[in-house]
Amino acid sequence: MLDKTEQEATKARGRAIAYAMSLVWLLFLIFPLITACQGGFPTLAGAASILLTLAFAALYAISMIRHFRDPDRITESLTWQSVAFIALLIAICVAQMFLIGTDALSLAIFVVPVTVFLLPPRPGYLAGACVVFATLAYPLLAREFWSLSFGIIASGVFLGCAGTVFFTKSALDDSRVASQEAVLDERERVARDIHDVLGHTLTAIALKSELAERLVDKDSAAAKREIALITQLSREGIADVRSTVLGLRVRQLGVELEQARSVVHEAGIDLTVIGEADDVDPRYRILFAWALREAMTNIVRHAHASHASITLQNHRIEVSDDGVGFSGTSGNGLRGLRERVEDAGGSLILTGGNDGTRVQVQM
Repeated sequence: MLDKTEQEATKARGRAIAYAMSLVWLLFLIFPLITACQGGFPTLAGAASILLTLAFAALYAISMIRHFRDPDRITESLTWQSVAFIALLIAICVAQMFLIGTDALSLAIFVVPVTVFLLPPRPGYLAGACVVFATLAYPLLAREFWSLSFGIIASGVFLGCAGTVFFTKSALDDSRVASQEAVLDERERVARDIHDVLGHTLTAIALKSELAERLVDKDSAAAKREIALITQLSREGIADVRSTVLGLRVRQLGVELEQARSVVHEAGIDLTVIGEADDVDPRYRILFAWALREAMTNIVRHAHASHASITLQNHRIEVSDDGVGFSGTSGNGLRGLRERVEDAGGSLILTGGNDGTRVQVQM
């Protein structure tokens, strides 16, 4: 909770700084106000200029506050509302030019950030550059060189605003890419976990179903027991899938070892176990549980083995069999296991030949 509060406070301070940096430029509106009040213009023209200046200041302040309140801040699409708003500000600048003359160029300084911030990046850059060009060109054409200072300031504001938009957009794009990659990684993890869970469970169900089919005519009581176990395995499989999807799945090495003994017994495979689950470093027990499940599933499904062995050590697990050997092509389960092991900083060694297959995970 403290972290969240600190983050909110940091965001609030950032917004306050942004508001201050954008609104401090309103001090430049003192020039048209002074000209309107002391320039000797007719009363009606002076009053109209003051009202236009105040309206311009209010519109500018509202646009900047709305912009910096938005966490994304970067406009992706060109809307008629933004174009109309910018056109209104430009119209006020032109009207001020007729009312108070060259001093109205100070308003153009404010149009620059509005165009850059309110429009999508490319149109915003172009529109802002056009405003800067006009602010520099008018004093040259009118030979009022003293007012070139407004154009120079507008140029600096344009560079600052364009740079802000560029780096903000780059950061947002990087954040979106990272979020998309995280979503894809999570989808792959869930798919991999479901494959691992269902592969083992369905293999056990298939073996017990075949056994129940053979026993149904010979020993109906034993067949009923196998059918009850099939029902239990099915329910466990459903629970496993649910917990995996919720990201709550944690394989226990001891439980996996007992399930391996049960599955190979049903398949008629002799099993030798060297070591215990407690011999393994606690940091690697979950990973080794996944490795054991995948290796035993492949043995029961594909190896046609008569004997298998499991060796458990502090930083290593090895599962081997005397079956038909490894074909050289890794399925989804082995690829997923390799990713898990490598992500944890370990290595997966998979060897096979006519004398069987050996799966070894070394941390």
